[in-house]
Amino acid sequence: MARPRSARLIRRHDGAGRRPNRTVLRPAGAAGEARGGRFSASGESEAELHSLMMRLREDDVEYFDLKTLCKQRGLGGRDNKDNLRAKLLRKVRKELGLPVYGPENVPAASVRLPQQMSEEELRHLFDTRGCMMPTSQWQALSMANALLIADRLLSPEEAMWPDACGQWSSLTVQELKQECSARKLSTKGLKDELIERLKAWDAQVAREAAAHVSQDVAAAEAAAAEGVAPSATNNAQLHAAQQLYASMHRMEVAQLREELAGRGLKAQGTKQILLAKLTEALEKDVAHALGGERRLAQWATSAVARLGEAEVAAQLEARGLTRYSAPAEAAQALQAVMIKEWVAEALHGGPAAAAAGAAGEAAGDGAAAGAASASDSDWEAAEGYAGEAGAEAGAAAAGYAGSDAYGSGGEDGSTAAGGERAFMSGRAGDPTLLVALLCGGHTGVQRDASLAAARLAAQFLQSDPWHGLLPQQQLRSADGAERQGIAISAYYAAGESLYPLTWEQLHAASAAELDTRLELTPDAAATSAAELAGAADAVLPLGLAPAARTLAAAAGSKLGGSSGAAEAAALAADRLAFAERATQLGYAAAPCMWLALSEFGDASAVEQLTDLAAYRRLEAWAVENLPDGAAPRLAVRAEVGGHVLGGCLVSGVRSALVGAAALMQEHSVSEVVVEAVQPGAVHFACSVLEGEQGVVALPPTELGYYDLEDDIAEMELRLERYLAQQEGLDMEGVDALVSLLRQESRAHPGYLGGAATPTQQQRQSTPPASLSAEAVHSIRQASVKLFGELGLRDFAQFSGWVLPPQAAAAAGAEEEAGQQQQQQQQQQEAEAAAEEGERQRQRRPGKSFAELLEIDAAARAQAAAAAAGGAGSPGITAADRAGATDTTADPPAGSGSALLDADLAAAEAAAAADGGDYGWYNDIRIDSTVRITNEESVEAATGTHRPIPMGPAPEPVMEALEDVAALPAQQLCRPCTGQVVAFSQLSIVPDLARPTSVLCEQAAAVGLTQEALLRHLVSAALVRAGGAPLPALPEAAAVAEAAAAAAEAAASREAQPWSLLADLQPLDEQVVTAFADEEFEWASWRPAEAEAGAAGGEPAAAAGAPAPGPAFEMVDATQDPSLDPLRQQQAAWEAEQAAAAASLPLSYDEIRGGDPYQEVAAAVGYAEPGAAEWGQQQEGGDGGQQHLEHMHPTKQRVWVLLGGDGPQRTQSLAAGLHAYLSLRNNPELLVEAFMLEPSFAGSSDEARRRRLLDRRLELLQLGVPEDWILREEEHFDLSRIRFPPAGQSELLNHGVWRLSDSGLLRGEVEDLQGACEAALATANASLATLEERGGDIAGAQLSVARQELQLAGVQLDGSAWGSGGSPAERVTPAEYTWLRDFVDRAADVGAMVLLALGDQPAAHGPLQQLLEERGIPCTGSGHVAVETCADKPTLMEQLLDLEASGISTAPQQKISLLELSAQCESEGSADRLFEQLRSALGAGTGALAIKPASASSGLGAMRVASGSDLMVYAQAVEAWVDVIPGELLSGGGDVPMLVPPPSQFVVEPFVTTEPLQLVRDAAGAVVPPPAGAQTYPGAAPEDALASALHWPAGSNQWLAVSAVVLGGMGGMRCLGPSVRVLQLQEQPAAGAAAPPGSAAAAAQRVQQLALEDEAAEAEEEEEAAALRAAAAKAAAGGAAQEGGDQPVRALTGAFDLTPPPPTLALPEAVRAARVRLEIVADRLGLAGAAEVQAYMHAETGELVISDVCTLPDLGPGALIFRQAAAAEPPLSPAEVFHELIRVGLVQPLEERDELQALGGFAEGLGEPGADYSYPQDADFAWGSSYDLPQEFSSSGQQ
Repeated sequence: MARPRSARLIRRHDGAGRRPNRTVLRPAGAAGEARGGRFSASGESEAELHSLMMRLREDDVEYFDLKTLCKQRGLGGRDNKDNLRAKLLRKVRKELGLPVYGPENVPAASVRLPQQMSEEELRHLFDTRGCMMPTSQWQALSMANALLIADRLLSPEEAMWPDACGQWSSLTVQELKQECSARKLSTKGLKDELIERLKAWDAQVAREAAAHVSQDVAAAEAAAAEGVAPSATNNAQLHAAQQLYASMHRMEVAQLREELAGRGLKAQGTKQILLAKLTEALEKDVAHALGGERRLAQWATSAVARLGEAEVAAQLEARGLTRYSAPAEAAQALQAVMIKEWVAEALHGGPAAAAAGAAGEAAGDGAAAGAASASDSDWEAAEGYAGEAGAEAGAAAAGYAGSDAYGSGGEDGSTAAGGERAFMSGRAGDPTLLVALLCGGHTGVQRDASLAAARLAAQFLQSDPWHGLLPQQQLRSADGAERQGIAISAYYAAGESLYPLTWEQLHAASAAELDTRLELTPDAAATSAAELAGAADAVLPLGLAPAARTLAAAAGSKLGGSSGAAEAAALAADRLAFAERATQLGYAAAPCMWLALSEFGDASAVEQLTDLAAYRRLEAWAVENLPDGAAPRLAVRAEVGGHVLGGCLVSGVRSALVGAAALMQEHSVSEVVVEAVQPGAVHFACSVLEGEQGVVALPPTELGYYDLEDDIAEMELRLERYLAQQEGLDMEGVDALVSLLRQESRAHPGYLGGAATPTQQQRQSTPPASLSAEAVHSIRQASVKLFGELGLRDFAQFSGWVLPPQAAAAAGAEEEAGQQQQQQQQQQEAEAAAEEGERQRQRRPGKSFAELLEIDAAARAQAAAAAAGGAGSPGITAADRAGATDTTADPPAGSGSALLDADLAAAEAAAAADGGDYGWYNDIRIDSTVRITNEESVEAATGTHRPIPMGPAPEPVMEALEDVAALPAQQLCRPCTGQVVAFSQLSIVPDLARPTSVLCEQAAAVGLTQEALLRHLVSAALVRAGGAPLPALPEAAAVAEAAAAAAEAAASREAQPWSLLADLQPLDEQVVTAFADEEFEWASWRPAEAEAGAAGGEPAAAAGAPAPGPAFEMVDATQDPSLDPLRQQQAAWEAEQAAAAASLPLSYDEIRGGDPYQEVAAAVGYAEPGAAEWGQQQEGGDGGQQHLEHMHPTKQRVWVLLGGDGPQRTQSLAAGLHAYLSLRNNPELLVEAFMLEPSFAGSSDEARRRRLLDRRLELLQLGVPEDWILREEEHFDLSRIRFPPAGQSELLNHGVWRLSDSGLLRGEVEDLQGACEAALATANASLATLEERGGDIAGAQLSVARQELQLAGVQLDGSAWGSGGSPAERVTPAEYTWLRDFVDRAADVGAMVLLALGDQPAAHGPLQQLLEERGIPCTGSGHVAVETCADKPTLMEQLLDLEASGISTAPQQKISLLELSAQCESEGSADRLFEQLRSALGAGTGALAIKPASASSGLGAMRVASGSDLMVYAQAVEAWVDVIPGELLSGGGDVPMLVPPPSQFVVEPFVTTEPLQLVRDAAGAVVPPPAGAQTYPGAAPEDALASALHWPAGSNQWLAVSAVVLGGMGGMRCLGPSVRVLQLQEQPAAGAAAPPGSAAAAAQRVQQLALEDEAAEAEEEEEAAALRAAAAKAAAGGAAQEGGDQPVRALTGAFDLTPPPPTLALPEAVRAARVRLEIVADRLGLAGAAEVQAYMHAETGELVISDVCTLPDLGPGALIFRQAAAAEPPLSPAEVFHELIRVGLVQPLEERDELQALGGFAEGLGEPGADYSYPQDADFAWGSSYDLPQEFSSSGQQ
């Protein structure tokens, strides 16, 4: 039997095989000490220990309590109950001082198996251990084994567990036969015979085991002397394993799953992973067949003992292992390798060389997962045999040293999974092409975006496995290989030059690093435009590079898009030029103007700001373009090449000039853009695609926002208005002022190129939710027409504003005329309606039969009265009755038949010609105009309204593209709603850098993925160049075939309307005749009781006598409501509506309002996307149990979970989509996306906050003070409204949205939550609701866009989150379920969960624990390791004993929020606390750092230099402040805080490191480092960038590094580390005067004049004096004079460098740091991926660990992927995701809560580190040379 993993890990803790003890500090006055008595290490009193021991003795402790108690004592909680009970019992006895037993006091010769003991010996064993002996024999044997194992007198391999022998008497006959069959025994006989047969087999096994124990040592020594490998002791088991191994590669996935499930193993995984699992199981079988691990270890020990040290070293060197210098370690390593080789030789049925052949065979099915899993298996074996050294040898022997675990190729370049690496995911069958990607841009942001887009494009398009954009190692191995598929090449445009990029440069470097390297290497090889155009079949620009115009002349039609057109590129780079050009073509444009620096040239000569020429021009422009009555709001932006560098929203011309001058100075630009802010305008973006058959505009996107601060400002304005009204002020003037203030308080992010404030959240909708269908149609038509008139091709994106009618009125005279014409038309329609109403009133209305009956009754009564009085009155004549018709009758059957439409139309026309006259009655004309329908009768009777449509409205059908060429541009820009579509900007480069961009959102809404979009753009360039387009994607081809088949079938039916009759059966004349001749009999209508009574009371009728006639009973229908036809019809309709409602999925509000533990949500489906609905549950599912029949037959389900809460929730969207895009083309994976619902988001949460603000306003209007609200009603305080406190609801109360096939894509979690709610509400809306809304307008618009794209020749392939259903059909809405149901379905269908949640509370252990408890594999570390790393004190405690290995942590002091607040009430107490902390931590005179004790994504970490800083921090935490202003602190910038604040904090010495700098002079040239600015100058002369870095480290040689570790637990590989390089640019000295004509001089002068103008307008003298003083200070240079002549270096950017260059750190130190980082990962039990932040010594590689994040960012371009690309060998993003999935699937869940501990000093590190001091800031001077933001400082690692 295999030894449990927990037992094997014992030997890895330290040299003595024990886990280092950890001391838990308990505060003074603890509850336990107050009780008195002696305490154990666990803090329990002696009495409590005695009580616990008695309960353990009597087996009175539940299993889960045993797990908890064992975990508290460091005994591990993953084991069976007997083992846990035995370990805990021994531990308690030891704590009480009672005798315990072990190898030190029990001779080994006296130890026997419990099965070999007599009953007296067993009883003695239990008595000496203080345990009661169970009465059952098998329970006694099981517990005896556990006791001996706990005493280390028996190993798990030697134990013979009674459950292996079987409790045969309790089994059924069928089970006994199965057991016999498994043991190759006869299955014939009675139950007693079967039991005796099994007992005899057990006894024989026991005898053989006892015999082998005594013979092993002698046999091993004898065989070792002869060099013979161990022979098998169980040939049947060995042969079975060999046969299964030989055939398993030909088995299907389902067969592999069945085999694993039969062995009790998890059946999740791809085929490669299943093979790896089965191989590991077979290796264990082989080891057991060879005599067990103990025998193999003895055999290997004897074999190695006969070798000398030189021979051992030679053997290791022959196997490629040269790391072991100590003889003992080398011997252990060789023993582990020999064991592995013996097992491999026996498994493969041949010599050890066969292992390589079998491994090669496995590589055909995917060597990556197989070798990696074999590596894991060898790790396990090595840990049990030879400790850590043997484990490393075993891993290396398995290929781990060559990184086979990550799918890398061998020396010959052999590829991994599926025969090829995951560097590309292109489609099979692509033609042989070379596609060049062009990267570049005007700004660094644009260039970075183009590189990110190129990474995704290369991954999607590259399909050639040997040529193109591939790692250098793979290209070298492919020398001479033939071209096949699409090969990608990438070029970086720097100026007018084109530089080829390698795969490593593209994925590992940033634009800033590339720019610097190219600048410092002027002789870098560049490619000419002609060479590129001649080599490439198509060129796809992904950035607005200046070199594109040069390339256009050479490439011509090969160049995709419009980047090569000079006019188009100029319009895209200059929004003002685009606006002027659009205006010339007749389109409306958003009003804007340029404001140049030259216009401020006369600033020094004028006395007032109004005398500036720029002021007068800007004022005149504002008067012309701002709406009347609106606030004078202007947007000022600094732009370069269409990219917004910065901006501001101001009120008035004066503020606009001040802001313009400041922006010019800040961003070093010579001109800015000024745009008029239009109140109520809607910002939109519309993308246009050109297909082979025409141009189509995608549905536009409304770019809105939500800002809680706007609601707060609105509440404050309402309060001010209320107070003004109470004071009796003029309310008309107050309302006007409030209206202006309301406009000024709102800042639309569309005017600034991004969010104006940190509180703004995106609110996007495609198509626009706040625009009418006419306005959306106008946007699309105008965009298509403008696309053609500008001469664009392939792609373009227009953005602009839809101006409201009042703003549109000011746009020009044409709009006024249009509005007047529209008003006249409306007036004419109103007059016509009035005339028609008058005609209706003049005509006397007709009457129904019911009214006629009332009139008749009244007439009869009148006639009777008249008859009594002698007068007469005519009644209703027979002619009148014949002329009237019953209006409540149903229409004739078949009146709605399609075959009678023509006849019915003719009859209606004839009736209309005859006037529909039904006669006259009492001078009332009865005709068809007064006849009510059945529906009207129902409504009149019940008061309800039945929806007219009997089903959803049919979607519009587009037969051809609309021709907009003849439509005037003015008409297109002015829909009938009175609004104006005004364009503002043009983009000709597709934004593919962000998977959540606007273009991707629009494409997803119509069923167009990023891959399909890229292939369309490439195909367009190929077709223009005379080539053939790329073949259609399989998804698009399948959709096209289905649509063609449906259209053909519909056309066939329409052409032959009578073909349906062909299915009728021919008339059977005999049957008809027999039916006609049959005698007709009446059926009795009497009740059954009456029939029975009649039958019993009368004699039976004679045979052949006629049956009695029917007994009719006339019933008055008016007396029985059930017989009323109107009620019957209404009841039937209500039942129909109820059935329809029951079939609909529940809405979001209904689900959230129900019980989360009831099955109210739509269940998660198991089927392939598109094959079954999400809400359909398979039969046989029991809500969590894993069933093989529910698994996909060939694929492994991967559910990507993203979203949630936390500061990284937005990044999680990009990370989740990145994971999906990287895995979607893997044929062995079925990937689906899910979003964890955020706690506070959606429309309901926005409404909740507004209600709280309304209630707060009521309290303030009543005069309630602010402090009372915070003290008594804190939920009405603004801080609690802004940041709601976390609820106490458990994790299962969270909801989960299924995004696959939904077509929904947004940039923020809150926005996606709202979109999901809206889509679900629309899907659940009744027909009546949809009718009131005018139908599903958005769905109809999307349907039209899809049809137009297909008509234009653009192929659709599905949703952005998965291509399930037909893209041409309406996409399915996002569906909602509870997390509980999500977990149940994942367990049921065997899915694994890829966590892309980022750093948030739910992912700090609770979610992982929930998945582990259900047996669901997930990516990342286990919940114990995650919880450990999330709690900083616990994290540091786990690393305390690694100082001997050169790994240390800074000392910490934990402090609670209550204590911090109490100690910082005054400055004096805060100073005392600061000194106490500094003294306790040994910080000397240095500063401290305080941060939350739990993971916080870097929020709340602050440098504390004095008690006042500590006091400010405490006050900010108490007040829930989100940002601490930098001016309140003694140094540094603003500090973002974690809100709501945590309850615990840690304080530690502030670690100071000098940042790496890349310095440029004022002209932009790189400044070489001075002497002493590098540790090892000249170490890398070939690396110009490394030689240009500045690092004034001095005596402090510590570097702040970040490193990612990747792999399985116990075998993680360090990919880094990386260092951050700050880019600084020198500016004039702080005290120097600004040069005349510069932006700085203009800014100073404009600010001075503005302050003087404000001083002149001030009403109070004190305010005027302050303004004049400020103006004088600005004239003198302001605060710049205070800085003296010190130079200023401004921070312009930063980038990461991997690894640290040799000019700063020794390569040996970097390698040692990597090993130490892997030790840290092993000690913490990490798995999957984790990011470690530390400080590395540049000379020794020693580490000071700062933080460990178990949830690194997985978004495009994240650190993990940059380091993976720079690793050796490199890993692609797809390979990183595959490795995360592999580790999650093969890592046993039982091992995830074991914190591994590696004691001693690791191999290869040299001498142990002596006592050293971590870097402190004794001489730290913050901001001495430049202002360093908080995010770039070393405290960001705190």
